[in-house]
Formats: sequence, C-alpha cells, structure tokens
Amino acid sequence: MPKRFLFFSKGQRVAIVVLLTLIVVVIVADATLSRWAPKPKSFFDEAFSEKALLFETTTNTAHETTTNAEKRREIHRSSKTAKQEVKLFPFDPNTLDSAGFVLLGIKPHIASNILKYKKKGGHFKVPTDLGKIYGIDSALFATLQPFVQIAQTTAIATPDILLEINTADTTQLAQIMSKGLAKRIVIYREKLGGYYSTEQLKEVYRITEKELKGIEPYLCIESSHISTIDVNSASIERLKRHPYINFYQAKAICELRKAKKKIVAIDELALLEEFSDIDIKRLTPYLNFNE
Repeated sequence: MPKRFLFFSKGQRVAIVVLLTLIVVVIVADATLSRWAPKPKSFFDEAFSEKALLFETTTNTAHETTTNAEKRREIHRSSKTAKQEVKLFPFDPNTLDSAGFVLLGIKPHIASNILKYKKKGGHFKVPTDLGKIYGIDSALFATLQPFVQIAQTTAIATPDILLEINTADTTQLAQIMSKGLAKRIVIYREKLGGYYSTEQLKEVYRITEKELKGIEPYLCIESSHISTIDVNSASIERLKRHPYINFYQAKAICELRKAKKKIVAIDELALLEEFSDIDIKRLTPYLNFNE
C-alpha cells in the first residue's frame, strides 16, 4: 500500500519536473530583472522632496524675518513715542536749553534753531515772540503760551537810560536791545558816517518795527557827531562806499566836479538826472563842499 502511494505515473513525473523548472526560471528572472530594470519613480521623488523642504524652510525664514521686522518697528515706534512724550512746565525761553524745549513738545531741529537765534543775540521780550519762531505753529504756541514766564531781569530797558546813538558802543546799546542788534546798528553807523534820525534805523539789517519802537524812547541823536564826505576831493571809490551813493551817482559827481572845477553846493547835484529829490534830502547831512 505504501509503495503505491509514493508511486508517480510518468505523466505526473513530467508535470513535476516542468513545474520545478518554471519555479527556478521565475526566481532567476526576478533576480535578474530586479538588478537591471530601472527603479519605478515614486510619486514623491527625492528631488521633489528636497525642493519642498527648501521652500518650506525659506517660507518659514521669511515669515520669521517679517515677524522680527514688525517687532523691531513696534519697538521703534514705542521708543519714539516714549521719547516724544510731552511734559508742560513753566519756562523762560531766554534761559531754557534744547532738551527742555524738546520736552515741551518742540521738535529737535526747531529747538536747535531757537538756540542759534539766542546765540546770535536774539532775545524773547514777551511770550508772543516765541510764536514768531519758524516751525512753531499756532496750535503749539497756544499750548505753550500759558507756561511762558520771561523773568523781569531780562527787561531790555529802564526809563532812566538815554543813549546818544552816534557815540554809544555795542555794550551800552546792549542795555536796551539784543547784542546782535546793537552790533548791526554800530556797523551801519560806520558805513553812514552817523545817524541824523532814528528813522534811519529802519535801514539796519533785520531790525523789526517792533524792535524800533521798543528802543526809540531810550535814544537821542547829536548830528554834530556825523562824519561828512568832501565832495570836491573824494574819489569815486570813496563816494560809492556810502550807502546812499551808487556807482553811477559817484561817477556823475566826479564828472561834474571835473567840468566845473568845484562844486559849491548840493543844489548842483540836484540838477543831475542821477539824483532824485529823495536822494538829495537824505544825502545833505553827509556831504560838505569845503575844498
């Protein structure tokens, strides 16, 4: 019975051999194809994964950079707001420093301009003078005005002061005006040869009508201190240095003098077309015809 069970017919043996042969062929073929055949491309290949990773990293970095920039801007705004915090307090603009002006809400560059103004001899006589500073608008001045307190010691004049304008020096004049204005008055006085009227002070560089009215009560004039020009000997250069004589007028005087040998009176200049009635009137105190 066992022998029959283990016995295979010829057809069965052939089938077994064929099956085993096919199994071997399949195994060998699979091994060969696995080695030589290209690997199937994954839907998420490595190059794509690397690019995706790089994009994600770049996006995150940009986001972090933007976030950090926003934080810095916020810190800067907070710092700037803190720096620009306004604190109002009583102050004298003639003695306050730049830090004090900034604390009052005045921009740094305007505070710098105020200091330059004071350094050049500028002086605040009344609270409204502060409102005249360029850059201080009406709204800011309205806020500051109640706190402006100009010390009485800064008053520019007292009733018992009377100065002769043609002989007073800058130190004396500074008792009734700013040092800068006193210096400009003296410089122009030297060019003129002296003042014969306080109205001439209107011709001084940068003097205001308000300043003139403020100092006029404390000034007197002695016309005997005026220096005159000798019309019959002065050169063209000397004549045209005077503020009231231009080059053409100086030349006309010299030509008239050459033609007539001597000019005896200012009326002769009045006949020249280069001189108007106003010219003659304001020049009269400064010309002499002695020679």
